[in-house]
Amino acid sequence: MPAAGRWARAMLLSVLCALLHPASMAGGGDEPRDACARDEHCAGNGRCIDGGVCLCEHGWFGGNCSRALEGWAKMHRLEHNFYEHDAFKSRYVLAAHHLRHCRHIVEIGGYRTPISSFLRSQHESVTTIDPYIKPLAADSLNGAPCRVRHLPMMFEDYRLRGDEDCFLYIGLDYYDEENRPACGQLKAMVHGFQTVVVDYAARYPTGAACFQALELPAAFDRVASVLLEVEGNDWGDLSGSWLPTGLTTRAFYALRNRAAPPLTAGSTKTFSSPSQYSGNQAPDAEAVAVPNARAQQQAPRSSSPAQTSADQVLARAGGALGRDASREDVHGWSLPGLVDAPQQEQDHAEAKALPPVDDAWASAIENARLRRWHQAGGYWAQHVRALGLRGAMPHVSQVFEFAMALFNGHQVQAALPLLAKVVEMEPRDARGYNNLAMAYESLGEQEQARKALETGLSHEPDHYSLNYNMGKQMLDLDKAEEAVAHFQRAAAGAPDHADVHFYLGSALRQVGRDLESKRAYDTVLRVNPKYVYRYINTETNDLYQEFVRDEQVLLEQACTPQSPTMCLLRSIVSQLRKMETSLEFIGDRQMDGRKTQILTGYMKHSFAYGSTFYQSWVQVFKNDVLVEAVEHMRSTGKLYGVLGSSVGWHVFYGVLTWQVRARGWEILCSQVEIAKSLALAHGLDNQTRFICAFSKVSVLLYLLYKVIVH
Repeated sequence: MPAAGRWARAMLLSVLCALLHPASMAGGGDEPRDACARDEHCAGNGRCIDGGVCLCEHGWFGGNCSRALEGWAKMHRLEHNFYEHDAFKSRYVLAAHHLRHCRHIVEIGGYRTPISSFLRSQHESVTTIDPYIKPLAADSLNGAPCRVRHLPMMFEDYRLRGDEDCFLYIGLDYYDEENRPACGQLKAMVHGFQTVVVDYAARYPTGAACFQALELPAAFDRVASVLLEVEGNDWGDLSGSWLPTGLTTRAFYALRNRAAPPLTAGSTKTFSSPSQYSGNQAPDAEAVAVPNARAQQQAPRSSSPAQTSADQVLARAGGALGRDASREDVHGWSLPGLVDAPQQEQDHAEAKALPPVDDAWASAIENARLRRWHQAGGYWAQHVRALGLRGAMPHVSQVFEFAMALFNGHQVQAALPLLAKVVEMEPRDARGYNNLAMAYESLGEQEQARKALETGLSHEPDHYSLNYNMGKQMLDLDKAEEAVAHFQRAAAGAPDHADVHFYLGSALRQVGRDLESKRAYDTVLRVNPKYVYRYINTETNDLYQEFVRDEQVLLEQACTPQSPTMCLLRSIVSQLRKMETSLEFIGDRQMDGRKTQILTGYMKHSFAYGSTFYQSWVQVFKNDVLVEAVEHMRSTGKLYGVLGSSVGWHVFYGVLTWQVRARGWEILCSQVEIAKSLALAHGLDNQTRFICAFSKVSVLLYLLYKVIVH
């Protein structure tokens, strides 16, 4: 289980444990086992505060501060540093807005970004519970009395006082079926709050399932729901950290208990300027951020990246955030019109056949996330038509969000006209053209993609994301010198963007500027020492070197005077392992993969590189059926065939382990040439044959030929 999964599971199970001890969940009853009466009860690692709570020193956690973080540190060998990026912090900006009326807030999680750092209203108490958090006991917040507590403990170690009215859980994710019961058990506690704000990774179906297990719609009304996409940011130095892969699409909900008293005007605080919420400044989200038209039309755009980033987050939320706020608190957008699609009547007929809903927009985006494309399109048509009858139009953020839901679900053809509409609405914002180009490229329409990039660059010639994608387009056209120029401009705008420097190094290598190429690759490794692993299917896998060592031990044992072929295999495997972890190999392979993708029309995911460790290959062929098949192959002299032979891994394994002849078929010709050169260098060219095959048909025809001839 990934570390992130273990963390989510531990947090949820902690809540389950608390529920099994009701005394720890309410003001009455017996004292929890770990409650303190004086400092001595905190194991010498903290002090007793608030009449029964141990505030642990940093490095210790638990109800009596007896548990060291060392065990947690081992489990979390990689951090989640990207959560400190402004893009992810924007979730707390939204949460702070929807908690501004709360008297007593309790937060699960928080770690480095506790909600108290984002609140700009007055509250009586704010408590954040997280075993990793740095301890804090303060008595004021925003210039007013407030009990602020950051408690390093698991939730079962904490006793709710009974006066908490608001609950926050940013990151309500879980990653395997074992956590489902804990999600359901969390329901009883959450339903006791008046306001609940939660967020989870929307691309993980299990995260949504955990949210559904809380059964919040049964007791809560939705105040706001936001699908927040933060993909495409430059995350900076993530060495020693997981990557945000799969976590960048966030589902955010603010909910109000129906049994709670209605909020009054006096309970709603002013929502302060978004710039006050941002910590470290961060680049804009290039691949997905939608421009802030209000800033373009009413005032000059701020030069502060942090201000811009927060404004975009608010704009993405549309009118939902401003429901209880004045016009000055949360600004919307003023946009040009939006017309129905050409198939308006057909879409309307299909939309009328769907079950009626109160919010067609919410149903459209929900069905899109669930990959129910017919329903999603129908409700979208309902939404557009209903707005049109009132002389209104969908918010540009809704057009963009629905388009990206389609795009992320591989419904690129359907997403394309919506992304084009976003560009039409915001014709001077370069990022819209970048999104449109990505859609065209996914559909194989390279010329249209280049036109979109050129238009974007005409508005912002130094825009790093547009230059980055244009550089890749130039490589596809074998215009490596032009590609270098674009990548250099991209690198100037994003000096710590590993992908930019990787492609710059690869392009320089194509034109023979090897010294400059090495410098670019060195920058990649400085920014992310484990960068290469994202291209060999071992991304963030710190066990890779252990697997290599196990493989070496196994081959060392097999290499004996009686088995010289295994000594040869050991040598070949060592060469291949060294090669596959070089940026030069990965770069050349990426260039070949992009060109082959254009020639074949295959999806880019078809060109992922992966290598099988020898011990895994051996284990597979211990299967009884395969043992029989191998014996039959050896006794009859038949060939060992490998489809997708890459640089020859499986072919060399079979030839040298079983002493048979083998054939390998691979779609990337550069990989075939590497395999051929290795076979020739080691005298295996008579036992192996490697074929560059661009389609399954060519492979099948070759096999049919062999059957007929032999």
